[in-house]
Amino acid sequence: MQKRSRAFYRVQAIRGMTGGKKIKGDQGKPTLFTEQVELEMKTSDNPAVGSIPEASLIKLPELFELSFESPDLDVSNSASFEVTILRNSEHGEAGAQCYARCETPASEGEKKLSEELVGEIKFEDSEKSARIVIPLTEEMKSSSPFELVLKDPSSGYCTKGAECCLIVVQDDDYPGMFAFSESKLRVRENEGEAVLTVVRKHGAHGEVSCNWRTKDGTAVAPADYHEASGKLEFADGEVSKQIRIQIVNDDAYELEEHFSVIIDGAVGCSFDPTTDGFEDKCIATITIEDDDDMSSWIDAVLPLLDIDPDRVRLNNAAYAAQFVQALSVNGGDDDDD
Repeated sequence: MQKRSRAFYRVQAIRGMTGGKKIKGDQGKPTLFTEQVELEMKTSDNPAVGSIPEASLIKLPELFELSFESPDLDVSNSASFEVTILRNSEHGEAGAQCYARCETPASEGEKKLSEELVGEIKFEDSEKSARIVIPLTEEMKSSSPFELVLKDPSSGYCTKGAECCLIVVQDDDYPGMFAFSESKLRVRENEGEAVLTVVRKHGAHGEVSCNWRTKDGTAVAPADYHEASGKLEFADGEVSKQIRIQIVNDDAYELEEHFSVIIDGAVGCSFDPTTDGFEDKCIATITIEDDDDMSSWIDAVLPLLDIDPDRVRLNNAAYAAQFVQALSVNGGDDDDD
């Protein structure tokens, strides 16, 4: 019986997961299936597969991207405003449609989401940016903040998850939205503390507040950091506050570890819905790096002992994950992240 290649079994597995049917979707868009098959055909150690000329392999067309210049935008309370859309190609013409996504009142105090076409973006040959003027309707003003959404891009283009722009209509009476200035922060053990900044965006009217707390990840308190919680209170016009968390500096050689800081329970204000926590909260991840001197020394010694450092790290991570899984009941974790 002829020996099957790795590519053969990988293809069979993927076909099984898709019910033995062709992958549906944009015919010009690369898929995990076709990319993996091409990779396996190029790298397979099977002589029959390896003899296929590279020129005969399926070549998938590249998709260019359309995106808003900024993920959020403050606009004045006027008749219209401009937004800029970018593309990562300058060849040929291209375009897309722009929709406004607003929340409007429904029955019994509830709200419904509505979308309305507000313009069409057109790129001429050699243009890498295009501007569009959006009329600012009363519905947009009353539902601020609202979203602009790119849809129906030209053939050969996609939006790659950057199809939304949050629009905030400036209002002197708007209290603003909470968010972290950085949602991902890296600190060294020997720095002693991690400092996060909570900002108040798109407005600063009135007194507002929110709660904050730490949550274990692969880094746990009190071994890696000091568990902490508190309340941030912003005065009228105040736009930022800092959270300081103590980091434990020990002599043990450790992998990179992380934990989370969560802000929730906003009073008089809201949260930036474009962040990890959406409208209910904001989540920041702090990664603790081991001291460089100790890490470098360990990494230099392990090869001399004929030990693969990457394999050691992988085995330790898998071993720890097995313990966590064994001690978790019905999933164990809550839904904060």
